[in-house]
Amino acid sequence: MNMKKLGFLILIIYLLIALIPSRGLAQGWRKNEMEIKVLVKTSEDLELIHRSGWSYDQPSSLPGIARLYLIPDELERLKQTGLEYSISIPDMGKYYQDLYKGAVPPGYYTYEQLIAIEDSLATVFPAICKKIVIGTSVQNRQLAVLKISDNVEEDEDEPELFFEAGIHGDEVGGPENLIRFARDLCKGYGSNIQITNLVDTREFFILVMTNPDGRVQMSRYNANLVDINRDGGYMWDGKGNSPAAFSQVETKAIRNFASENHFVVFTDYHSGTEFISYPWSYRPQEAPDQPHLHQLAQVYATNSGYTNIPYASGYNGMYPINGSTKDFNYGMWGSIAWSIEISNNKQPPASQIYSYYLKNKGAMLAISEQCSKGIYGLVTDSITGNPVAAIIRIGGSVPLYNDPLVGDYHKYVVPGIYNIEVSANGYKTKTMSGIQVLPDSSVRVDIALSLQQGHYAYQVKACRIPGNNFYDEGHTWAALGEPDGINYSLGKNGWII
Repeated sequence: MNMKKLGFLILIIYLLIALIPSRGLAQGWRKNEMEIKVLVKTSEDLELIHRSGWSYDQPSSLPGIARLYLIPDELERLKQTGLEYSISIPDMGKYYQDLYKGAVPPGYYTYEQLIAIEDSLATVFPAICKKIVIGTSVQNRQLAVLKISDNVEEDEDEPELFFEAGIHGDEVGGPENLIRFARDLCKGYGSNIQITNLVDTREFFILVMTNPDGRVQMSRYNANLVDINRDGGYMWDGKGNSPAAFSQVETKAIRNFASENHFVVFTDYHSGTEFISYPWSYRPQEAPDQPHLHQLAQVYATNSGYTNIPYASGYNGMYPINGSTKDFNYGMWGSIAWSIEISNNKQPPASQIYSYYLKNKGAMLAISEQCSKGIYGLVTDSITGNPVAAIIRIGGSVPLYNDPLVGDYHKYVVPGIYNIEVSANGYKTKTMSGIQVLPDSSVRVDIALSLQQGHYAYQVKACRIPGNNFYDEGHTWAALGEPDGINYSLGKNGWII
């Protein structure tokens, strides 16, 4: 090679290297983003922070310290509130670049290692484990779900559970938990009686990394600098840099996958405190499913390795947020949905990874068993026997949906007597009364629907009540189904799809 060609090649390589973005500094965190510690004395102080639209982590109790993530102009707005604050980390990007050299902490799996383990499980256990790539991140990394069930290629009449973690990339413990849980389900099948029974009678869906770009960059945000857990479309309110409901590819992927599967339980793992947070997170009023949510949270807590992990609604027990995955999976599809905070430290020492997994493993298995307690069945056409996509209302709960391919529905409820109303476009609404659910049991209720003309709103896809007007009752599902004289107010400048 002559010197002229060699010089040209070196120039090309230099230019290509220059185009590669540096990790940690220019990516992952906004330019000059700081961690600010703010003294929060009252619930009014916390509400002020929430309404300002800033990204933050809650104090564990009041009074307490909230961690805010602000750029300089946001800091100027904070100064005007009169809240006491101190700058704990002046540059988040540089902090993580220096601390972990722009990568995950030592002893934690990298993105590449987690994907390799998922591939290995699917290869070694093909009869019960399948990898499904439900989408790709902003930077084209896999959003990979492991489905674990007997007859893994089939969609069966079984309760479906969804576990996700790492929606905030700097909260690194959740993905470690889930990859170990997936491994133990696969390795325990055929030898562990409890696990074998669960895999035979459930369908597990495990999204190990919801925000792989954030994990690579050790950032709370995705590569568009959006907090994905503020981007959900149910009662979205433009927080966390989210420009629109379901604006990010990661939240779109979860939404689309959930709409195809209808999970009985949706679990989202976080770090930064220790708490079980169920709906609502956007409003202080109790969710319609409060008894069921609270009871299953108690099951998780008592079967965990935590001495006394608290559980309550996200708004009242932690802090208010809009656009969370738990609120949209509950409000849109009626899943028992929650976020579970597994450690006070976002990045515990690697020596503690397995101990945190063991604290949660028993609880994960327990809710997987308990999720079948309640009411379940098939919704079909009374003439053909084919499955019918339907809305199922059980008692005063948020409506749920059946699987349109198989026709099955599954609803976890506490013991009691329930009325069931089932409606579907093109069919006559059917009501069944006096369905009794005994303690620690389930009741099968199959529903055959008769044809009838009429098509109406079937599902809430996204909605917003600007500023969270709590005088609004929040019953978006009142807009669904046949006209019944029950109205739902959107408030001033509100919208619903």
